[in-house]
Amino acid sequence: MKSDDDIRLLAETAHEGGAILKVIIETALLTDEEKVSACILSRRARAHFVKTSTGFSKASATAHAVTLMARALDRLGNPMDVPITWRTADPANVFIEAATGRVTGLTPGTTGRVQAVVGTLVSELMPLTVVAGADTVEVPGDTLVVAPEAVASPGLAVRVAALVDGAYEGVTGRSIIFEIVEPPFADPAARTVEFTGNAALADTVATGADGFPAAAVTLSRIEGLVAPDTVQVEVRVVRRSGALVPGSGQRVVIAFQ
Repeated sequence: MKSDDDIRLLAETAHEGGAILKVIIETALLTDEEKVSACILSRRARAHFVKTSTGFSKASATAHAVTLMARALDRLGNPMDVPITWRTADPANVFIEAATGRVTGLTPGTTGRVQAVVGTLVSELMPLTVVAGADTVEVPGDTLVVAPEAVASPGLAVRVAALVDGAYEGVTGRSIIFEIVEPPFADPAARTVEFTGNAALADTVATGADGFPAAAVTLSRIEGLVAPDTVQVEVRVVRRSGALVPGSGQRVVIAFQ
């Protein structure tokens, strides 16, 4: 990124309409110099926030990246080499590491406001929404049966859940990865079944408010070909840290009659 022209155009539109502009720079794909440059350009273009990553790249944000991105600026917008301390106005909802600015959510469903401090200077309070972390992946144990006259299977009712007050509740906005692993189709073009709607051996669907896929996930026969007797679909959910959520790797069995 060598120019802030595109960001500036979006920022002007956002400011005129009273909207908030957040720039995501995907820190895992940038050098330290590029991270700093992207933040400076975003600030000069008047973006409201800069975010470290989407959570879907090859790695999540690190404390080092957060430290690089949080810089005090002089009145001309140039970075100053002075230490920043972080604090929160809502300690019951979030915990923030004073030196790195790394935030841990404490109370799902609440908002935590954080702030950067340099001497007597303070930033605006930045609101963060605390969402429940995924604790488990629940997969139905019964085999799904596809009748001879049916083109598609019943929906794969997989749920991502979090333990809240002693009970499991669905987690919204988490991506579930579905992949056909048995039988193995070494050549995808030779497949005889596929995920409905995307003509592929894998599908990724976000969860709705109840923790189940927001859009139905089904398998379809390919017209003119003979489907295997059974198909096994492996289910995975990946944390933003890159670790698998417990319960990942379980399989849903679909029987084609």
